[in-house]
Amino acid sequence: MLTRKAFIQGALASVGAVAFGCGDGNTSGTGGTGGTGTGGTGTGGTGTGGTGTGGSTTGGTGGTTSGGGTGGATGGTGGAPPTGCEETIGTNHGHTLEVTQDDVTAGVDKTYDIQGSSMHTHQVTITAANFATLAGGGTVTATSTTGSAHSHEITVTCP
Repeated sequence: MLTRKAFIQGALASVGAVAFGCGDGNTSGTGGTGGTGTGGTGTGGTGTGGTGTGGSTTGGTGGTTSGGGTGGATGGTGGAPPTGCEETIGTNHGHTLEVTQDDVTAGVDKTYDIQGSSMHTHQVTITAANFATLAGGGTVTATSTTGSAHSHEITVTCP
């Protein structure tokens, strides 16, 4: 027979056993651990894993059972893959360039204005062939247009 004390302990164990994981930076969260069920119908708590950017997630573990109680936990979700590319502008003095993963996926010629905080502008064109190289994990080097009597070598790498 289930006593009132055993029932209350089982209920408190299921309510108080919620754990949360938290993702940070490129590391995703880890699923929480379920609570311990005691008594005839005790239920373990549910742990929820955090989400992060990149990386992978380990699912939560189920709670232990006693007297027929059930435990359980829900694992976290993996983070999204890194977006965008890494751009290096040679002899840079305030120019900026952002090649996005959407640009790589589109795979068509695109001309970028790289003025940034510089007092003059340049353009650089990344071709469809260049985007195919980037999509395959390669590196592309291009030269900007000439402005203020100089140009810039630009290197782009995408994950």
